[in-house]
Amino acid sequence: MCSHANRFRLALTGLGVLALSVGAARAADQPAQKVKVFAAVHRDASGFVDERTRDLEQTVKDVREAIVKKKNGWLQIVEAPAQADIVLDITERTVVERAPTSATTTTTYGKDGKSATSTTSSTPEHDVVLKAVMHVGDYSNELTGRCDLGYMFGGPFRQAAKNLANSLEDWVKANYTRLQVKTKFD
Repeated sequence: MCSHANRFRLALTGLGVLALSVGAARAADQPAQKVKVFAAVHRDASGFVDERTRDLEQTVKDVREAIVKKKNGWLQIVEAPAQADIVLDITERTVVERAPTSATTTTTYGKDGKSATSTTSSTPEHDVVLKAVMHVGDYSNELTGRCDLGYMFGGPFRQAAKNLANSLEDWVKANYTRLQVKTKFD
């Protein structure tokens, strides 16, 4: 009986250590303070507004929403560039043709059963591509969010915006110790 009690205590101790290590790993996956991001449309120096810039405004909304909705995220949206650790300028929103990945072959047989004709064709596929430039002080880096145009769950533009926000968060995770994160009192 005594050996069962000792085994039970050892098992409980092991579970306690495991729970503490899992909690520490989760804490290490979270930043000490979220990185503040200001997202905006990169304006042309001419100041003209056209259809392209109107589309970019929607992309800004989608990127901001992707950052806000992300649970346990490392990023936080702010309303002014002066409050931001990172300024994200949305520069481009396009639909591009992807290199053909699949081909369809159709074979037609003659009436005599001896001759055959084959035709191979590929159907063009398209991706939504969002481009942005992030600025941290004097440093800048281009980021891209991409999604298959046929994506149906929430729309391809919104998914590309999520992918762009994920790229930014991955960069932040890799460079968090080098970032000068602004505190609430800055």
